[in-house]
Amino acid sequence: MNKLKSELFEKGYVKVSNLIDKDLLTKTNNLTTNLVNQQSEEDKKKQVSTGSMISVSNDESFLNLIVNDELLKIFSKMGYSNPKWSSGYIIGKTANSAPLYWHTDWWAWDDPISFAKKPPMIFVMFYLTNTNKTNGCLRVIPGSHLKYNEVHKYIKKHHSHYRLYNNPDDPIFKSVKDELDVTSNLGDVIIGDGRILHAAHPNLSNKMRTVVTLWYYPDFDELPDHIKASSEDHHKWPKNWNKKSLDILEKYFPKYEGNAKKIKWNRIRYE
Repeated sequence: MNKLKSELFEKGYVKVSNLIDKDLLTKTNNLTTNLVNQQSEEDKKKQVSTGSMISVSNDESFLNLIVNDELLKIFSKMGYSNPKWSSGYIIGKTANSAPLYWHTDWWAWDDPISFAKKPPMIFVMFYLTNTNKTNGCLRVIPGSHLKYNEVHKYIKKHHSHYRLYNNPDDPIFKSVKDELDVTSNLGDVIIGDGRILHAAHPNLSNKMRTVVTLWYYPDFDELPDHIKASSEDHHKWPKNWNKKSLDILEKYFPKYEGNAKKIKWNRIRYE
C-alpha cells in the first residue's frame, strides 16, 4: 500500500509538504480575505466559532484548487484514480477569534460503512498562511476515525449550535490529552479522513487565518447506492461559472442516477 494511504488509514490524516504553488495560494488568500470581510453582520454571528462558512462555488477561481494537478497526482499515488469532489468552504478566522469545536465531517454514522477501514469521505485543507497554535492551527485526535473516543461523548448537538459559541466552557471547545497540533506552512496540504475528530485552536494573532477546505469521495463509484443517493444534499452544481470551468468540473462531480432510498443524515457518533 502507498505510504501516504497507509498513514491516512492508520492515523486518520496525513500532511503533504510544499505541494501547492505559493503564488496560487497567495492570490487565493487575497480573494478569500475579501470574501470573508464582505460577510454581513448576521452571517458573522452565525459562525463565531467557525469563523466563516463561505462556499467555494461562489467563485470559479477555486477550481484551481478543486482539480489541482499536484493534488490529483497525490490522489493517484494513493490509489484514488477517479475521486469525486463533494463541496468546499472558505473558513476564515479573524484576529483574536474563538476556537473551533470538536467534530467530525462524516454524516452517516448510523450506517455500517462508517466503521470500515477505508475512508468513505476525505477532507483536504489548504491553509493560506503559515499556521501554528497561536493563529489557530488544526488539532486532531489520531486514530479517532476508527476508534470511539471520549470526545465523541461531548458532541451532543448539530454543528449549527456550537458555531454560536454560546458556552465557551463547554468541553467541546477544550484541549484534550490525546490531541495533536497539525501546524503547516504555505504550500502544505492536509488530507484527513472525514470521520476523524478534529478542531482548531483560537486565532490569538492580530491577522486573519484562512483555510479552504474541500471534501471528496475518493472511491465514490464503490460506495453503496444508498450512500450515493444520500450524499446529493452535500454537493451543489455551481452557478454563474463559465462553460469551460463547468466542463472541467463535470469529470469530478459525483452523479447518482439510481433509485436507492436516502438515509437520514447523522453527524453524531455513538458507541
